[in-house]
Amino acid sequence: MKIPKLPKVNVNFKKPKMPNVGLQSVILKKYTNIIPLIGVSTLLCGIIFVAVWQNYRQGANDPQIQNVNAIADALKENKDNPPESPTERIDLSSNPSEFTIVYDSNKKMIYSNAALDGKDPVIPEGFLDTAKKKGENRVTWQPKKGVRLATVVKYYNGSASGYVIAGKSLKETENRIKSLALIIGAGWLATIAFIILSSANPNDTKSTTRPRKSVTIKKEIK
Repeated sequence: MKIPKLPKVNVNFKKPKMPNVGLQSVILKKYTNIIPLIGVSTLLCGIIFVAVWQNYRQGANDPQIQNVNAIADALKENKDNPPESPTERIDLSSNPSEFTIVYDSNKKMIYSNAALDGKDPVIPEGFLDTAKKKGENRVTWQPKKGVRLATVVKYYNGSASGYVIAGKSLKETENRIKSLALIIGAGWLATIAFIILSSANPNDTKSTTRPRKSVTIKKEIK
C-alpha cells in the first residue's frame, strides 16, 4: 500500500520590526527633564489661586465684623435696645445687601431685617454655640440651595447678653473666584505649552540609528 505524499506547505515567518529604541530614549529623556518644571509651575499656580481665593473670601467678612462689634458693644452695656423688626425686609434669596439679626441669651430672635421665602431665617444653633465658646464665629451659611452667605456671629455678655448676626450674599465674591480660576488656568496652560515648546529640538525627532553602509561587490575579470 502506497502512502500518499503530503502537499508541501510554505510558511513564511516575517521578522518583527524592532522599535526605534534610540528615538524612544531621546523622547523619554526630553520629557523627564521638563517634568520638574511642570510640577513647579503647577504648584505655584495652585498656591496663587488658594492665596487669592482666601483673600477674597476673608474680605467678604470685613463689613459684618465691624457691624457686629459695634452693635454688640451697644447692647451689652444696655445703651441701646434693638428696634422693632422692619416690615420690609431683605430677601436673602435675591438681595445682596447686608442683613442683621439679634438673638437674646435664650436664642430667641428679638430683631431681624432679613427674610427667606417670606419667613424669618433660622440660624443653626451650632453657629450660636460656637460663637458663645469663642466669642465670634465666621461661617459660610447656606440656608437653602443656591443661597450662600458670608456670616459673622458675635456673642456679647455684659449687663445684657445675646448674639448679633450679620451677613451678606457671596454671589459677587464667588463670581470673582470663578474669574480668578479661569485666569490662573489659562496662565498654567500657557506656561506648560511654553515649557514643552522651548524644550523641543528638531534634531530629537531624527532617528539615532546608524546608517547602513553600502557594500559594493567587484567582479573579478579573468
